[in-house]
Formats: sequence, C-alpha cells, structure tokens
Amino acid sequence: MGLYYGDWESMNPFSWVGGLPFLYPAISAISYSLGGIILTRLISELFFIASLFFFWKIALLLLNFKGKKINVFSLLSVIALGFSPTGYYVSGLATYDMPSFFFFVLGIYFLVLANKRVRRQGNHYFLSSLFFILAFYFKYIIGLFLPFLVVFSYLYLESKKQRQFWLIYFLIPILTGILGLLLMGFEELKIFYQGQVEEIEKSSPVEILEIFLKESGYTLVLFGLGSVGFFAKKKFKEWLVIALVPGLILLVHLVNLRVPTLDKHVLFASGAFSLIGGLGISFIYNLIGKSREARQDFRAVIVALLVIYCGLSIGNYQEYHHRWKNANKPLEQLKNLAGEGDVVLTNFGASVQLALLDKVYPTSVFTSDWISYEDFTGVEAAEKGVGDGYFRIIALDKSEDWISEESRELGEVIVSNMDEVYSVVWEDGGYEIYLREY
Repeated sequence: MGLYYGDWESMNPFSWVGGLPFLYPAISAISYSLGGIILTRLISELFFIASLFFFWKIALLLLNFKGKKINVFSLLSVIALGFSPTGYYVSGLATYDMPSFFFFVLGIYFLVLANKRVRRQGNHYFLSSLFFILAFYFKYIIGLFLPFLVVFSYLYLESKKQRQFWLIYFLIPILTGILGLLLMGFEELKIFYQGQVEEIEKSSPVEILEIFLKESGYTLVLFGLGSVGFFAKKKFKEWLVIALVPGLILLVHLVNLRVPTLDKHVLFASGAFSLIGGLGISFIYNLIGKSREARQDFRAVIVALLVIYCGLSIGNYQEYHHRWKNANKPLEQLKNLAGEGDVVLTNFGASVQLALLDKVYPTSVFTSDWISYEDFTGVEAAEKGVGDGYFRIIALDKSEDWISEESRELGEVIVSNMDEVYSVVWEDGGYEIYLREY
C-alpha cells in the first residue's frame, strides 16, 4: 500500500510490522508485481545462498586460514547450515527473516575482519556497523544482539588506535542508527513492543523448549561435537561469544513465553550451532597429531557423519511443506465474488487482502489481525458488524489443525451472529464463503 498507493498510514504498519516498513515490504511488493510469489521467494533463496558464502568466509577467518586451497573444515559449517531444516524452511518464505539474517552475517564478517587485520580497520568497522543496522531495520529482533556485539567487540581490542577506530567507525554509527529509528517512530515501536510482549497467547516453557530443540534438529549434534573441540583447545571465550546467539534467542522466548516466530528465529541458533560444529571439529582434527592413519580415519568418520546429517535433514524437509495451508481455491472464489466497494471479513490472514488487491482496498478487508466497526475493534467489532450486516462477504477457515485458537474463536463468534443475514455460497476443504442476503 505504501509503495503503490502512497499510503503508509491507513494500516499503521509501523506498530505491527517486525521491521521497517520501507524495506522488506517494499521489496516484496516490487518482486511480487514482477514475478509473483515465486520471484519473492526466490529472492529469499538468493539471500540465503549469499549468507552461506559469507558464513564460509567467517569460518576461514576464525580458523586463521590463509592458503589458496579450499579449507575443507571451513565448509563443514556451511554444509551444516545449508542443509539444516530451518535454513530450508526460512529461505523458502517470502518474509524479512532471510534478508535480515544475510545482513547480520555480513556484519559479523566485517567485524571479524576488523579484529583480524590491521589494514583498513576503520572501513571494516564502518561496514560492520552499517550492515548490523540494516539487519536491525529489516527485523527488530536483531536489536537483541547489538549490545552484546558492542561489548564483545570492545573486549577484543588490543591497541589505542584500534579503540579509536572502533569508537568512531563502529560504536557511533550503531548508536546513530538506533537513535534514528527511535526518532522516526518511538510511539509506534512502543506499541509494537507491547503487542509482542503483552497481547499474545502465552505458551509453557516446556513447549518453547521442545520447539527450540526440534527446530534446531541435528545441528545440536554438531554443536555438541564441536564444543568438545573448543574446550579441548581452551577457546572458552570464543565458544561463549558464538553460543550466546542461541542462548539469547531461547532466553527471550522463555521469558516472553512466545511461540510465534520461534521457528524462524531458530535460524540464528542453527547458524551458531553449525559454526561451533565446523570449527570445533577442525580443532579436534588438529589435536589428533600427525599420524596419517588416524587423520584418515577421522576424516572418514566426519564424512560419514555429514552424509547421515544431510540425509536426516533432507528427510525432515517434507514436514515444512505442510506448515502453510493451500488457500488457492477459496481465494479464487473470493476474486470472482468481490466487487468494488465491498467490505470483507475473514479469519484467515492477509492472503485475502493480497488476493483482492485489484478489487477491494486493503483497509476494507478485515482479518483476525485487525477488525474495526463504528467505535468497536477486535472480536466485538466482528460481532456487531456481522449482526448489522456491515460485511458483504465473509470467508472462514474452519479446519481444526491449521488456524490458531484466536482465529478459531473469531470464526465461532462470526457464525453465532449471522442469523439469517448471511448464507453459504461456497465451501470446500474446511473453507466456507458467505454472502450477505441483500
């Protein structure tokens, strides 16, 4: 709406979108208009591929590898993340998760580069801060990591000159970027925060832990094996810095008791687990000694482990194909039924707004996320509006397994207030479409 209609206010995106509305929403709108959902998802895949490339570069830097040949152990982390079910899942989504992850990885790369090399430190620090802020603007969850990145990067400084570079080219740009976002919309960000913390259905810590472990999958095995290598080499500080990423993700969701988006945030945890796994295994290899037979045996074990890991991970991919219900049939029916000036109510997502974009202005399509009628909002607005016949078309998903408890309850409220004002004109696969009788 903001890009094509010049309307950045009607739906108040700054108070509920998880990143700056000027960035990914605008990118996805352009890509969707050029190539539909396929191109939009392809862009996420390309961001993931680029992330894997810089992930590999980070591994090389941390291994202090300077040769011209490909370092095999640096590829372990890339393979682990690239084949992880979470990477497969998130990279196929048309969401801001993958662009944010890419810029975060890019920020890490230049930060490590600044600490590893004396030349052009100022440039590397500035690029690192720039990409961290971009990642933060794409998705606000990155803000969790910024204070720790600042602290740990400071602890690695070794000279007065390096501290000056760090202050001028890293710390100040990051603080400026954060301040700029706050000045753009502090009140909206406050509403967004309240919505994320207060206005959500709470889950149990056990459920959150189960989801975290399940989504992390077999990267946890590599994490355990790699941790042995880190501890054997006494690289406790390095291990702690990397392990802090999954620790923060898990801690925030446990404190907030929030399940939504956890499956996507686990991507950052899988990245950290994969990095520790790849680097740690290389440390173990170096500790074996120079025995040719022992090293060959170790390499064979690692290759076998990776083959098993990739096979098991690929076997889990099919599960992710069923996380989103195919709503093409009801959306096509809605396109045929809707006309200019209609007001539509639905209990299943923004896909209805997108499908009807050419016929019905998005603010006239009310979903479970936002409903208003006269002075009422939410479920109460749906109840009053349905009773008064305010909505011409109502589309409901009544399936048991696919919608949230909130959407299911909304559907029940809508049906209980229809009386004889609405009648079913189409139903299939748990979907029902109602039309007003007059």
